[in-house]
Amino acid sequence: MDRTHKRSFGYAVGEVIRYHRLYWKQIIKLATADIVKTYKGAALGWAWAIIRPAMTIAVYYFVFTIGLRSGKPVNGYPYMFYLLSGIIPWFYISGGINGGTSSIRGNKILVTKIKFPVCTIPTIGSVSKFIINLALIGIVLICFIAGGHGPTIYWVQLPLYLLLTFFFVTAWGLFAGVVTCFSMDFKHLVGSLMRALFWFSGIFFNINRIENVVFRRILIANPTALLIEGYRNSLIYENWFWERPSHIILLVVECFLMAMLGIYIYNKQRREIADVI
Repeated sequence: MDRTHKRSFGYAVGEVIRYHRLYWKQIIKLATADIVKTYKGAALGWAWAIIRPAMTIAVYYFVFTIGLRSGKPVNGYPYMFYLLSGIIPWFYISGGINGGTSSIRGNKILVTKIKFPVCTIPTIGSVSKFIINLALIGIVLICFIAGGHGPTIYWVQLPLYLLLTFFFVTAWGLFAGVVTCFSMDFKHLVGSLMRALFWFSGIFFNINRIENVVFRRILIANPTALLIEGYRNSLIYENWFWERPSHIILLVVECFLMAMLGIYIYNKQRREIADVI
């Protein structure tokens, strides 16, 4: 397939799309196998995919509602629901960002032995985490219904934000996975920045209410914050995505640019990946 060392960017885009179309069944099988491997040997098995985030949520809920006494209802919804609507997508995003850095290097056998298309390997981890995210989102919706808050017509937007989240995480995985093959410093850099990203993504507060215009615009430009805002628009604020057209346009553009950057770096370094890992 790689007859020349230099290929056009358009050819690389076509190749990435083509490989994903041809190998989508294998990607799903490997993704489900990855989930099984993750929880293999644990007595509770897949239950840990729910237990771990539940414990984290319980800690934050205790801190903000009982400790700091700042967990007030938002738009008529209990603070617990507000927290759930922001932190559940964060679990997927953060897992995808961290996992994306080692998505290729961590699957060396697929690159060097099986000769699996490198551009599809980051998608495997993204799909496995997406499956767990769907389960968590389902539990959240059940909690909303059990609490007498839904379903509402605004829930129909959730697939849009789920799709954009998956697209962004997958595109990031291709970019970060290739870069980490050549520099482990990048993986450590991303890991060190995750805590800052967590607090700057609006999980515990509404970024749109920040009075300082400069800070507000900087924070809202963060794609993670835009994604979390989207979930909250669907579940808490009851706003349609077209009511803030600049936000949805910015989010789509950022997802597109992330994909283009990932394909560009993959196209530039594809021949050396097997040698450096």
